[in-house]
Amino acid sequence: MRIIHKTILISLCFAPSIVFADPLTYKVEGETVTVVDCDESVSGELAIPSKYKDKLVTSIKSWALSDCSSLTSVTIPDSVTSIGDGAFSDCSSLTSVTISDSVTSIKSWTFSGCSSLTNVTIPDSVTSIGDGAFSGCINLTSIEVGKGHPKYSSENGVLFDKDKTML
Repeated sequence: MRIIHKTILISLCFAPSIVFADPLTYKVEGETVTVVDCDESVSGELAIPSKYKDKLVTSIKSWALSDCSSLTSVTIPDSVTSIGDGAFSDCSSLTSVTISDSVTSIKSWTFSGCSSLTNVTIPDSVTSIGDGAFSGCINLTSIEVGKGHPKYSSENGVLFDKDKTML
């Protein structure tokens, strides 16, 4: 019995913790932090912090900020490398998003249904963009990519692969 109790105690000590902090909810695992949820009533501008309790915020979980329909602007810090599936889907008032140079992947449906989004700049660090990442962004008139981007290109605000053979 004693060994079982120690095993349970050790498991509890190293288990990830979920922390609710207004308006974001974080999951702390070791030295890294993931944004896992957001109060859907959040409005206006939101700057995701680069650190939470002295630990780096490294990712935004799938669907974490979806349906935050009053959110108008989001800034993603340099500490974040991954944005999950549908992370900002249906944020219908979102007009601008600043994606940091550290983000390497934008998953499927990340910005789908962001009907107020007008332009996006894809940093050179992004190596993959999932299916439907910008579907339903009916006011999106420009997606810009740096001329030196290794995988993507843009022309007249339209996103292409590097060879401009596929949208």
